[in-house]
Amino acid sequence: MIENQNSFEKSLNLNEEELQRENALLEKAGLIYKRVEDFVAANKGEDDKEYEKAYIALDDGRRIFFPFDEKSRQVRVWKYNLNEGVRSYGDSCDILPTTDCGLVCNVQIFISDKDAVKLTVSEKKTRNNHIISDEQFQILDNYLTKLGLTLATMKYDHEATRDDGNLTIGARVARSKQEFEDEVKKEFGDADPKTVILPSVKESVDWWVNAIKEPSNENGGLGDDFNYSVANATGALNFAPTAVTEIQLEIFRDILSRRMMEQLRNGLPARIDYSYSSRSYLHDALEEANISDARLPYRSSMTITPSRSVLSIAGFEKEIYNSKKDRKIML
Repeated sequence: MIENQNSFEKSLNLNEEELQRENALLEKAGLIYKRVEDFVAANKGEDDKEYEKAYIALDDGRRIFFPFDEKSRQVRVWKYNLNEGVRSYGDSCDILPTTDCGLVCNVQIFISDKDAVKLTVSEKKTRNNHIISDEQFQILDNYLTKLGLTLATMKYDHEATRDDGNLTIGARVARSKQEFEDEVKKEFGDADPKTVILPSVKESVDWWVNAIKEPSNENGGLGDDFNYSVANATGALNFAPTAVTEIQLEIFRDILSRRMMEQLRNGLPARIDYSYSSRSYLHDALEEANISDARLPYRSSMTITPSRSVLSIAGFEKEIYNSKKDRKIML
């Protein structure tokens, strides 16, 4: 696995002892990688091909993930303790078998009130990845030795591996397309999907239409209410039209609905975002209807799937529609 010195290594005048020492570390890292790879191969299920990586638990609290895609292969081991959302202490180890520098092992150790110890050893040396010191060697050697012993406690976490958040992009799209077909069938029978508007889309568009019709600093109890104070400070409302006609609203409704349905048909969630300016198909619908986006609540966004719609304002979320609960929530 370990290659001979390249020209840059020779220019560093590294002695044989130093190279052998680092090669010993890389051999340990390579054995750890191989043990995890073999463990995943022996424990993964047929359905796991729909997911991005395998999750493994160790008895000492560490977690390991191992991507199924051969092009992304690496072993990542980690355990962090958080103090108010910030890593206070813990460690992580990445073993990458095939990089531009050959086999690479990166280790980071976080110690409370101290800077992180970051150590890297690789087959090929670069100017940013030079030979390690005696102290660094000892830290890495002890770390990899202990990690190798702990691998005896590996447990394949099927539940974490098969979590929806771990689906591959292809599997996400396939499931979303199936969900779209199921919702259309449930609501409209055999109707052409291109001629209907799902309730999740309709209720979502209704929310934006109401926000345009009656712009207000009320946000339904979501988040920190500062929308209009910001707008007034920037003078944006001075340029917003004083009234919007029903014709404008219908144009807006039609364009936004059709664009969102097109997105859902393609197996992708429809996302609307307004952070001081409109984007994507929200912008297109406003522009086509000649409606100023200054009427919309700031820092507002919405994610729509065939069966669900969730609104977020200033980081606070609330459900607009959920077909699985057979109800809708109007703000």
